[in-house]
Amino acid sequence: GGAGRLAPRKAAMARPLRVLVAGDDGVGKSSILYTFVSGQFPEAPPPVVHDITLPPERYFEDAEVTLMDSSPRDQEDLLAKLSIADAIILVYSVDDDATFEHLGEYWLPLIEERNRKTTVFIAGNKADTPIGADPVTEERKSSAAGREGDAAALAAADAAAAAAEDAYVALVERVEPLLQRFRFIVDFIHVSASCEVALGDLFFKAIDSVVNPIAPLFDVQYADLKPEASIAIGRLFRCFDQDMDGVLNEREMGKIQRLCFGLDLEAEDLATLREVVQTEGRGGYEANLTDAGFTTEGVTTLCRHFIEENKAQVVWKMLRLVGYDNDLSVAPPGALNFMAVGDGAGRLELTADSVDQAVFQLTAGAAAYLERLFDRYDAGGGGALDAAAVAEIFSILPSSIRGRSPWGSISLDDPPLTRSQWSAQWSQTAALAPVVAAQHLYYLGFQGDDPERAAETQNYLVCLPAPRPATDAARRRRLGIGYGVDGGFGLGLDAVTVKVLLLSPDPALVDRALGDLARAPGAGRACTVSTSVWPHATPVVAGEGNPRGVAYEFHSEEAAGAGEAAPPRVTVLFLAPGQRRQAADLVFLLYDEDSEESKRAALSACDALPPSQARAFVRRRPESGAAGDRAFDARIDARCRALGIPPPFDLAGDSERAAEVARGALASVAAEEHLPKSLARAISRAFSGAPSWYSTVWALAVGGIFAVVGYEFWRRSSKGDAGREGSASSGSGATAPVPTGASVGDGGGATVATSPAAATAAAATAMTDAPAVRLITEEARPMMCQLAPRHPYMLLFTEWAGTLRA
Repeated sequence: GGAGRLAPRKAAMARPLRVLVAGDDGVGKSSILYTFVSGQFPEAPPPVVHDITLPPERYFEDAEVTLMDSSPRDQEDLLAKLSIADAIILVYSVDDDATFEHLGEYWLPLIEERNRKTTVFIAGNKADTPIGADPVTEERKSSAAGREGDAAALAAADAAAAAAEDAYVALVERVEPLLQRFRFIVDFIHVSASCEVALGDLFFKAIDSVVNPIAPLFDVQYADLKPEASIAIGRLFRCFDQDMDGVLNEREMGKIQRLCFGLDLEAEDLATLREVVQTEGRGGYEANLTDAGFTTEGVTTLCRHFIEENKAQVVWKMLRLVGYDNDLSVAPPGALNFMAVGDGAGRLELTADSVDQAVFQLTAGAAAYLERLFDRYDAGGGGALDAAAVAEIFSILPSSIRGRSPWGSISLDDPPLTRSQWSAQWSQTAALAPVVAAQHLYYLGFQGDDPERAAETQNYLVCLPAPRPATDAARRRRLGIGYGVDGGFGLGLDAVTVKVLLLSPDPALVDRALGDLARAPGAGRACTVSTSVWPHATPVVAGEGNPRGVAYEFHSEEAAGAGEAAPPRVTVLFLAPGQRRQAADLVFLLYDEDSEESKRAALSACDALPPSQARAFVRRRPESGAAGDRAFDARIDARCRALGIPPPFDLAGDSERAAEVARGALASVAAEEHLPKSLARAISRAFSGAPSWYSTVWALAVGGIFAVVGYEFWRRSSKGDAGREGSASSGSGATAPVPTGASVGDGGGATVATSPAAATAAAATAMTDAPAVRLITEEARPMMCQLAPRHPYMLLFTEWAGTLRA
C-alpha cells in the first residue's frame, strides 16, 4: 500500500534480504549461483562465489537481495552466514543419495540449532527435467510437440511427463519425513544448473518465502489458518465493510482489487471467487455466501485457498493494505502516535502539555461508524451490548492489548452497555486520551471520513480551543449558544463537549464524587470511572498523571425534520484535577458537609478563580445523613447570592442526585447561570428569552435615553460657559478673583467677614451687584464636559457597549 492508504508508507530504502546456498561439497552450489546470475553454465566454477547483490527491481521492489555461497570446509564463515540468512537453499545431488541423507542427519539439525526463524528450500541439482514444485507444464509440452510436428514427438513428450509425474510422487514420499520433522522447510524442487532448468523459480520462491512468508499464516500440520491469521483476516473484512452489513458486496470487493492490484474486478472473476467459496467453504453455503456478497467466513475461505495454491502473496497484499507486517503485528501510522491537529488558530502539536489546551471530539464520520458498529453487534435489537458482544468487537485488536477496551478490561460479568453509554465511553476517551481514541478506531477498522487520508488525525478527531476564560461572545461561539428566539445549545455544531472540573484539596473527596456521578441511572447517561491507562508508550498517555473522569452523553429525543440539521451530540465530562492547570467550562467547588476545613478550602478556591470563570459549589452529603455545621453552609449560600449564582448542588451516594447534578451542570453552562453576576450579563439575561425585535426596541430605547441625557448634560454645560463669557465681555474689564473672606462694599473698601455665613452672604451679594468675576481659568474650562475614565457613567457605557457588541 502507498501513502494515503491504511497500509504503512513504503520505506525510503528497500529491505535487505540474505539468501544462503548451502550443502555438501560437489553438489553444484556455486554452479547454481553462477548460472543464475550470469545466464551461462561455468566450465570451471569457483570453489565459493562471492556475495552477489541483486537490484531491488529485479524481483521485489521493496527488497534488496544478497545471494551468499558457502563451503562446509570453512566452518566459521558457514556458521556466521547460517545465523544471518533470511532464506536457505539446501542443495543435494539427485545422483548421489548420500547427499540427500546428509540433509536430515547434519544440515537441517544445524539450521534448527543456529537459525530456527529462517525458511528452507530443498533443491535437487543435476536433474535434466525439473521435478517437484514446478513440473513440466502443458505449454512446454505443446511447444515441443509443435517444433517436431509429428505424433512421435507428442508421444515422447507424454511419456516424459508421465515419468516426471512418477518421479514427483517418489520425491514427495522421500521428502515427507523431513517436512514433518522440520517445520521451517517451505518447499522442494529439482533443478539443473547445466541445463538452466527451474533456477529462476527456485530463487524467486526462496525470496518470496521471506517477503511473503507462509509460516505466520498457515499451519502445515493441521492444513488450516493459524488463529492470529484468522483474526487479521477478520479485521481486513471489517476495514472494508464500512456499512456494517456483515458482507462484502461487489463494490467493496472491487475496492480491495483496485487498492491491492490496481485492476478492476470483472464479473467473471467475481463468479470464479464465488465458485471457489461455494466448493471449499466450511459450514455450509449460508455461512460463507449470501446473495449480497461474501461473509467473514467466505473471505477466510478465499485466503485459505490462495495459501494452499502457493499464492500467499495475494493474502499478504491485502493484509499489508490494512497495516500488518510479516509477524502479523499491526501498528497505527506514526501520525496517530505523535499527532498535530489544528485548533482554529494554527497547528497544535499534541504532547503531554497540550492535551489540556484543547477539547478533542470524535468526527462525525467516526461517531457514525461507532453507531453502525453498535447496531451490527446488537444482535437482539434491544439497544444494549452484552459483555460477549463487546468482547467480539474488540477481538481484532493486537494481541498485546486484546481482551480490553480503551476504558478498561473486558469481563463476561460486565453489565450490558447501552447505546448512550457506548457513545459516552468513546467521547470520554477522545477527551481524556485522544491518541488512545484515534489508535483504537484504527484498530477497529475505521478508515476515516476520507479513506485516501486514513493516516491523518483529522479523520478521527476534531480539535477545538480549550474552554479558557474568554469573552461571552467567544464562549457562546464555541458552545453554539444562540440569542433570543434563536436561543439554543450546540447550534451549527456536530458535537459539544462541556468540561466540568472538580476541585478539592482532598483527592479522596474527588474520587468519591466521581464514583457518585458514575451511578446516575437511566438512558445510559453515565459511564464508569476511567483512568485512561494505556499500555502503549505514547507521549500523551505515558505515566501515571492521566486525568480521571466520568462522561455523560445526552441525546436529543426530538428527531430532526426534513432539511434540518441533526441535533448535536452533547457530552458532559467531569474531570479530576491533573498535575497541570486545566481549563473548564464550569468548576465544581467540592466540600464535605461534615468538614469545616473542606468548606474553607472551597471558599478560598472560589476567591482564587478568575472573575469570568463559571463556578458552582457542590455539597457532598455523607451517607449517614449527618447535618454538619449549618452556620458555615449559610456563608456558602451567602457567597452564592453575592456572586449571583444558584445555590450549591447536592451530591450523595444515590443515583437520583447524581443524575440531577449531571443535568444541572449542562443546563447551567447552556443558560450561563453560574457565571459571576455583572450588569452586562444581567441585562443580557433579561433579554435572552425575548423575541429579537423586542430586544432591539429596548436596546434602542435605552441607548436613546443615554444619548438624550448625555446631550442635555453637554448642552447645559456649554450654555453656562457661554453666559459667563458674555458677562465678562460686557463689563468694564476683568477683575481678579475675590479672595476668600473678602466682600465688596458700596464705597469700594474691603471689609473682613466675621463668620463663614457672613462670607457666603457677602460673596453672593458681590456676584449679584458687582461686575462678573472669572472663576475658571482658560486651561480648566475645556474639561468641564469630560468625565473621569473610572466615572460610574463611563463604566456603565463601556459595559453596555460590550453587551450590544455581543
